[in-house]
Amino acid sequence: MKRIKLQALCAAIAVAVALTAMACRGEARTTQQPAGIIQAPVVVAAAPAAAGGTGLANGVFSGVGGGGFGGSIYVAVSIADNTIVAVEITAHNETPRFADPVFEQLIPTVLERQSTNVDTVTGATMTSVALLAAVQDALQKAAR
Repeated sequence: MKRIKLQALCAAIAVAVALTAMACRGEARTTQQPAGIIQAPVVVAAAPAAAGGTGLANGVFSGVGGGGFGGSIYVAVSIADNTIVAVEITAHNETPRFADPVFEQLIPTVLERQSTNVDTVTGATMTSVALLAAVQDALQKAAR
């Protein structure tokens, strides 16, 4: 019995040493992604006719998206010539450490793609989904 325990302990040590050596050489990879890495898209809903379609009125439209980690997120979405030209966060209770990367990454992506069908930010999925829902809410109000 003692021999089996000793062999198991030796095998565990050998594995630990091998993994440590791999990590030192940069060969070991982790499956956990740090915050800020983009993950699979979350479709809140298809954006009403944006970017070249018809159907969005000019103006600034408010939207609210529930489900954020700190509650709802409120936005003002500016539309000009059927194009989303700006998304401004007007109120939220999200933790800045998680919310700031979401706002910094998703707003430019929404503007670039003219859609809320974008990837969420890993580590801040709830905040991402709430922001996208808020933009979608504003777009629905802008739909003619």
